[in-house]
Amino acid sequence: MKRTIKKQFWLNQEEDIELKRKAKSTCLTEAALMRLLLRNYEPRAKPDETFYKCMREFNTVCDSMEEFCNLIYLNGTVSPTLIEDELKRMRKMQMDIERKFLQPEKSEKKWQ
Repeated sequence: MKRTIKKQFWLNQEEDIELKRKAKSTCLTEAALMRLLLRNYEPRAKPDETFYKCMREFNTVCDSMEEFCNLIYLNGTVSPTLIEDELKRMRKMQMDIERKFLQPEKSEKKWQ
């Protein structure tokens, strides 16, 4: 959706510092942060390096599992459906982790 309406408003120095800090901590622009907040989403702060290390390890395990499953499948010792189900389960787990740590969360807070 193309944005064609410009809004301009004034902040004091304290508010400006806080907006910049929050935008930086979520890796969003100030405008993107404001748009998320307007839609009642609370962005998450960028995860620390531990999260990324875990995700790299998880991806390595998934890749190895996929290679292993392909070998088993080629030898005909396990049904392809079983292999596909396990791989789907692992990818779902990855998406769940990313959703928990990265994606903005819908807020239940109501404006008064």
